[in-house]
Amino acid sequence: VFLRVCYEGPRKGLPHEIGYTRQCAHCGIVFDDNPFEPTPGQPINRDLAKDWRAEMDGIIMRGKTALETQGLPMNQATFQELLDAAHTQFRVPAPETAAPVFGGALLARLAALDPEPFQGWRSLMAQTIERTAKLPPAGADEVAVAEAYGPLSDSMVMSLGDIQRRLGAPAAAAIQSLLGQSVSQIVESVRTYFLVIFQRLLTGFKPSSLFIQASYKLPSDTKKDNETALQYHLGYLESLKKYVKGYTAMKLRAARNALAQVLPVLQREVRANLIPGGAGGIQYLVGSLILGILNDFINPNVVPVGIGVAGGAGGAGADAAAAAAQVDSTARIPLTLLEVCLTRLQTEGLNFTEEQIQAMIARRDRMENELFIKRLDLPPEEKKMAMRIKRMGLKEWGAGAANVYSLNPEQYERDREQRVAMGLVDFTDDPRTAAAMAALAMDDNYGGGGAGAEAGYDNVQTAEDDW
Repeated sequence: VFLRVCYEGPRKGLPHEIGYTRQCAHCGIVFDDNPFEPTPGQPINRDLAKDWRAEMDGIIMRGKTALETQGLPMNQATFQELLDAAHTQFRVPAPETAAPVFGGALLARLAALDPEPFQGWRSLMAQTIERTAKLPPAGADEVAVAEAYGPLSDSMVMSLGDIQRRLGAPAAAAIQSLLGQSVSQIVESVRTYFLVIFQRLLTGFKPSSLFIQASYKLPSDTKKDNETALQYHLGYLESLKKYVKGYTAMKLRAARNALAQVLPVLQREVRANLIPGGAGGIQYLVGSLILGILNDFINPNVVPVGIGVAGGAGGAGADAAAAAAQVDSTARIPLTLLEVCLTRLQTEGLNFTEEQIQAMIARRDRMENELFIKRLDLPPEEKKMAMRIKRMGLKEWGAGAANVYSLNPEQYERDREQRVAMGLVDFTDDPRTAAAMAALAMDDNYGGGGAGAEAGYDNVQTAEDDW
């Protein structure tokens, strides 16, 4: 112990720091040998163990002699004192765990989020806190919980109705499916398919910045397939980036900031056993937050700060008119962005039920069986030879049975050919994403109103009796 750590000074109990003179800079001990040089490990062989023990005794004896000649007091008391100091110096304090906030205090914390996640959040939460305070501490029935969270429930219904009216029933169904998950799943899905996409659009993310490292040494066909997959996965961002400006950028930034503020709180603090009403209340709390933020994002009547700021006394009217024109011409872009996000969620989310997974496996097995049956649909003599090859496990019947834990270029190519023969396509454009992008381009080409919007008013729009 004395050879390893300082016996006095500010670093008492910490390892010696030895310079070129083999003297510790803190306690002043001078060593004949560097005490931190690695010593040989104890051998397993008994014959060598005696030599090792003798060598270790020699090292300890030389160190003890060096310490004694320098007048270092080594006894039971100083040893215990030094041992306690070493334990104190190397002590790792246990992290302080804060008691979770629960009940009305948790609802009050969520109500105090600044800035408001969406317009009217604090008012809704004030009503909810007042109602939930009347719930019994335990055993509240579903009807009582639903009535207590009535303001949040009404907000959910209104927001979902607005989304359905603007984007259609499939979009509303996709969001309902999202909100039917657990809180942790909702947070991860929203972060992946909304927050990350918003952030990438605002920062001008380049999909080309992601590529396959050369150090992986993948075969050229495999590398090409991976790069194609990345392009299908992120290529739509290149087309969307040019629309992120002015009003759209402000709407995106507001939604991005709100989600970035809310998601960590939901992930760390919101649990069914911590809020009034338990699991019955958590669906209203989480659902109203997410739906409220997304509805504000696509609602053209919710204008972010920065739009319509007047310049001077004489130009206030002109500035307001220009701001209104800017909002009108780009009001549909947030709708398209949300539609694309929902499409990516449905396409890539892979949140399948057990029945859906079983159905997909059965479909794949059926397609594979049909493929091999077609291979044996041959004239009698050829079929007899093919069956012999099958029984012997030759050619395609013996491929892919070994080395399944590493990449095999030949097997990779055989699998790809088999997928093509089965009618499975590896990469394809999602038709709904393509349709949303086409609609966005149409709006952009015609000033935000679609084909014909640039024509203004025409006498065709006016009936004869209107004159």
